[in-house]
Amino acid sequence: MTKKQYIGFMILAVVFLGGLFYWYSFGPSIIKKDCYNEAGEKAIELLKTKSEMLTQAGQTNDVYKKAIGKDLFLTVDFDNAYNNCLREKGL
Repeated sequence: MTKKQYIGFMILAVVFLGGLFYWYSFGPSIIKKDCYNEAGEKAIELLKTKSEMLTQAGQTNDVYKKAIGKDLFLTVDFDNAYNNCLREKGL
């Protein structure tokens, strides 16, 4: 094996290992971070929708109004949105 072939092989190995690192570690972590942010936004919007529906039905919803003011959400809504996002993006 000549020196040029050895250097070419080493470059190919580094590129291959870098691709594996991106595919199995870095890429999924970015997707999870994006899904976390997206799920939080969707859960907050869903809580606002639920509050509006209760108001239209004539029921009091002081707890929801306080939660909306603090940008809180229901954990169940967040979990569903997060899992749906992960499924959409292939994780």
